[in-house]
Amino acid sequence: MPSGEAGEPGAPAPTGGIFGPGSVLAGLQDRIEVQRHGPLEERRVARARQDARKLASLMKTLDLEGDSGCKGTLDALCEQLCEAQKVVAQAVPPPGRPVGALSESQEIVARQLRNLQKRQADALAALEEALAPCADEDPATHARRLDRMVTFLDGFVNGLIQEARDQLVLLKGSEALNRADIAFGAEAGVARPLGLAGAGVDTFFLQPLTDASGLSSQEPPVRPGDWLVVAEDVERLGPGGAKGTERIYREALRVLRVRMETPAGQRTPMTQVTFQPPLSRAYALDRVVLLGNNTLVSEGATVEEVAEPVLDRRTVPLLHTPVTWLRDASHAGGRRPEVSLTVGGRPWRPVDSLLEATQDEPAFAVESLPGGAARLRVGGQDHGAALPLGAEVRVRYRVGRGVGGNRTALRLTAMGTPHPCVEKTFNPLPLSGGTDPEAPALARVLGPAMVGAMDRAVSVSDVQALTQVFDGVHRANVFRDGVRRRLLTVVVSGLDGAALGREDLEALGAHLAARVAPGVELRLRNRQRVEVRLRLLLRLVKGADPVTVLQQTRLRLGVDREPEREPGLLDPDRVELGEDLQLSDVYGALAGIDGLRSVVVQGLHREGTPPSLSERISTAPGELLAWAPPAGGSDGVALFYEEAQDL
Repeated sequence: MPSGEAGEPGAPAPTGGIFGPGSVLAGLQDRIEVQRHGPLEERRVARARQDARKLASLMKTLDLEGDSGCKGTLDALCEQLCEAQKVVAQAVPPPGRPVGALSESQEIVARQLRNLQKRQADALAALEEALAPCADEDPATHARRLDRMVTFLDGFVNGLIQEARDQLVLLKGSEALNRADIAFGAEAGVARPLGLAGAGVDTFFLQPLTDASGLSSQEPPVRPGDWLVVAEDVERLGPGGAKGTERIYREALRVLRVRMETPAGQRTPMTQVTFQPPLSRAYALDRVVLLGNNTLVSEGATVEEVAEPVLDRRTVPLLHTPVTWLRDASHAGGRRPEVSLTVGGRPWRPVDSLLEATQDEPAFAVESLPGGAARLRVGGQDHGAALPLGAEVRVRYRVGRGVGGNRTALRLTAMGTPHPCVEKTFNPLPLSGGTDPEAPALARVLGPAMVGAMDRAVSVSDVQALTQVFDGVHRANVFRDGVRRRLLTVVVSGLDGAALGREDLEALGAHLAARVAPGVELRLRNRQRVEVRLRLLLRLVKGADPVTVLQQTRLRLGVDREPEREPGLLDPDRVELGEDLQLSDVYGALAGIDGLRSVVVQGLHREGTPPSLSERISTAPGELLAWAPPAGGSDGVALFYEEAQDL
């Protein structure tokens, strides 16, 4: 399957059927014929061996007859015999399954293909049409679509094969299945493939654990609540072409249920594990490894302290920063603080706002302060209870490290508290999700919108305000359907213009659905990224440093960024959803750069369109402009310079 992972081989964009040029049926039949008769090299060796036998027999016949006129023919046959024997001698014996035998599964597929070829030509033509790339379809999008189609076909064919194996067991018994496997080569030096787990699967069977004495354990190796990390052992070519294996860690799964089940077609029970979330990609089970002994880690710390309220006993400051907020779709803004409060040994209830608390109810709310600090606010009048005099106020909360806590895989290798039974620790998956407090400029924009909405969505602007303050959303746009007026389309963009994941979209949908009026239907989707290419000629003042001018140009355009500098033209922190780009915007962004005499825009166009100079790059409400990344040896923003000439 095509893969987008770094360092893995990517499949080329298909140009015809699922196997490249040609049809799907022809590609499948070619593969089956190769398996039936052996690879091309094996067939060549077999033909050479047959030719050698025929030549040897013919030479013996000519030699016995003793005819001197056949000497020339005999010499020529000797040369041919030597060539044939050389081919046979140089051939490497084929490993694994002997040539000529197909497995039971392959025979079923071959028979189905023959039936399709005879009876369902129209169905095959429709499949070819469905797999063909659409007009103007991006090759990467086409590859992903093929991935999903192949996953379905694999699951469908594997289901047919498994059904055939089950019927064989029912009709002939399990021994018949074992004999069939041996006859078709499953145990002739090559183990039968374990199968394929498609994307979206949430259960699998574990292979039995066998100790050194060969005894299998019936005790399940995992329990509900455990975590497993899915890894793959992928073959890599090292220096000098040497083959090696690299373990790539893919995703983490939480075990929900463990029980012993007997899979269809098997005789012995196996451990069936149900987990969440479902698999995000397809896996060939022969190279999958599951890692246990996992626990969740975080770059932060839990703090517990005896707090001192201020004089009015309405607020309690927290001494450590920044306070950790966790994503929670049931709370305002889609997040909640990781804070608990006990007063005189009695826990108080956390609320988003004291307006939710009844009179004299022991409740508190967390208020954010500049710099990541926070304080607790309690009631005392119509909403909530006041802090009693003389009672101990104890606060327990968690502080994090923001973006600085995000680490790549294999970076955490030491335990906070060493344990003699633990030999080694590491993080197989990257640490992610840490974000810094929102910038003051963004808070000034979102704050009034959130106050105006009051955590309820009555108008389209309210829906947009609630969406923008939801954790993980950086940009949002909301518009009504032209026909169905109660259908709202919500387009979102994450930090740095990234798309939101499926879980984030589902959480946002649940958050908004609980706050809109009854009967309002919401449709959520990610922004459509529109990449733009720009070609500029910079004319520099005589003696100006071109490196400095080029650096300032990239900053002004938003190709690069500096933390303490205003974002550039198409910087993700500046560009808005549905915002057009005009040619005059480019000239305006570069005005006033020291050492730059003039600018000539030589090209401005969308990625994937012929190079041209457009006056405007127009966008739809759900599209987000961005500079195209470097590709094919050319930059999305190509800069050239020359020294300006005075006329």
